[in-house]
Amino acid sequence: MKGRLRKTSGRESSAWVSSHGQEFESVRMGVKEVSARWLKTSRALKKDDQAYGQRLAEMAKIHSI
Repeated sequence: MKGRLRKTSGRESSAWVSSHGQEFESVRMGVKEVSARWLKTSRALKKDDQAYGQRLAEMAKIHSI
Protein backbone atom coordinates (compact mmCIF):
# COMPACT_ATOMS: atom_id res chain seq x y z
CA MET A 1 0.00 0.00 0.00
CA LYS A 2 2.91 2.32 -0.55
CA GLY A 3 1.78 5.81 -1.52
CA ARG A 4 -1.92 5.21 -0.90
CA LEU A 5 -4.06 7.78 0.86
CA ARG A 6 -7.19 7.39 2.95
CA LYS A 7 -9.60 10.04 4.08
CA THR A 8 -9.63 10.77 7.80
CA SER A 9 -12.85 10.37 9.69
CA GLY A 10 -14.68 13.35 11.09
CA ARG A 11 -17.19 15.82 9.83
CA GLU A 12 -15.00 18.95 9.66
CA SER A 13 -11.76 17.21 8.74
CA SER A 14 -10.88 16.89 5.11
CA ALA A 15 -7.31 15.76 5.58
CA TRP A 16 -5.91 12.67 3.96
CA VAL A 17 -3.55 10.27 5.67
CA SER A 18 -0.87 8.34 3.85
CA SER A 19 0.01 4.77 4.70
CA HIS A 20 2.92 6.22 6.70
CA GLY A 21 0.61 8.31 8.88
CA GLN A 22 1.34 11.70 7.32
CA GLU A 23 -1.65 14.03 6.96
CA PHE A 24 -2.26 15.99 3.79
CA GLU A 25 -4.80 18.77 3.59
CA SER A 26 -7.29 18.72 0.75
CA VAL A 27 -7.04 21.43 -1.89
CA ARG A 28 -10.46 22.80 -0.97
CA MET A 29 -9.51 23.20 2.69
CA GLY A 30 -6.31 24.94 1.65
CA VAL A 31 -8.19 27.36 -0.57
CA LYS A 32 -10.70 27.98 2.20
CA GLU A 33 -7.88 28.97 4.56
CA VAL A 34 -6.18 31.18 1.97
CA SER A 35 -9.42 32.99 1.15
CA ALA A 36 -10.11 33.53 4.86
CA ARG A 37 -6.62 35.05 5.23
CA TRP A 38 -7.26 37.35 2.27
CA LEU A 39 -10.54 38.53 3.79
CA LYS A 40 -8.80 39.24 7.09
CA THR A 41 -5.83 40.93 5.43
CA SER A 42 -8.00 43.06 3.17
CA ARG A 43 -9.34 44.88 6.24
CA ALA A 44 -5.88 46.39 6.77
CA LEU A 45 -5.79 47.85 3.26
CA LYS A 46 -6.92 51.31 2.27
CA LYS A 47 -10.69 51.62 1.83
CA ASP A 48 -10.33 51.78 -1.96
CA ASP A 49 -8.20 48.62 -2.03
CA GLN A 50 -10.31 46.52 0.35
CA ALA A 51 -12.69 45.56 -2.45
CA TYR A 52 -9.79 43.97 -4.37
CA GLY A 53 -8.81 41.75 -1.45
CA GLN A 54 -12.41 40.70 -0.92
CA ARG A 55 -12.86 39.98 -4.62
CA LEU A 56 -9.69 37.88 -4.66
CA ALA A 57 -11.00 35.80 -1.75
CA GLU A 58 -14.34 35.31 -3.54
CA MET A 59 -12.62 34.23 -6.75
CA ALA A 60 -10.51 31.68 -4.88
CA LYS A 61 -13.63 30.17 -3.32
CA ILE A 62 -15.44 30.03 -6.66
CA HIS A 63 -12.55 28.24 -8.40
CA SER A 64 -12.18 25.65 -5.66
CA ILE A 65 -15.67 24.24 -6.10
